[in-house]
Amino acid sequence: MPLASDSLYGPKGSLRSMCVARRAAGRSKVRRIHQFTYQSGWWACEEKVIARVEATEIGSDARFIVTNLAGRGKVLYEQIYCARGRMENLIKDMKLYTRSDKTACARWQANQFRLFLHMGAYWLLHSVRMAAPKRSRWRGATFATIRSMFAKLACRVEEFRSRIRLSFSAHLPHARDIALVTARLCAQTPRGP
Repeated sequence: MPLASDSLYGPKGSLRSMCVARRAAGRSKVRRIHQFTYQSGWWACEEKVIARVEATEIGSDARFIVTNLAGRGKVLYEQIYCARGRMENLIKDMKLYTRSDKTACARWQANQFRLFLHMGAYWLLHSVRMAAPKRSRWRGATFATIRSMFAKLACRVEEFRSRIRLSFSAHLPHARDIALVTARLCAQTPRGP
């Protein structure tokens, strides 16, 4: 069955054994990407198969994707296939952690407004995650962790003419991280006249 449009999908040898051998030689992680053509018994024509094999201290893992897109296997795997997975994870975060799929009101206007509020909450949590340093534990944290560590905090709020001061407990476990993330978020806000 030939593919009618440009597509990229992944179903779940020797490339695996090569990675395992290199891993045994002392490397902490070995990853290889290889492309070849293959024709299944029921396919009308040959298709490009991209194999990604990885060996770590946990074990080895092989992934195969079948595509008719032009380009190098590594680029197709890392920039197109993995990007699609990241987008699916962002949609899952939106539904799971902001509960945006809970639109049970009978009126569409209420559901639309509720979805608008959920999107604002998602954007706030995503902005906090992206404001964290690249190599910190917060950059890859789930929205539930970010919400419990950054948003659900008790603090004293003082309003001044030109700023708002938040005073946290002296025993706050992640005070330095919170200060760094809030400083980065404040640097991104537009300034008034």
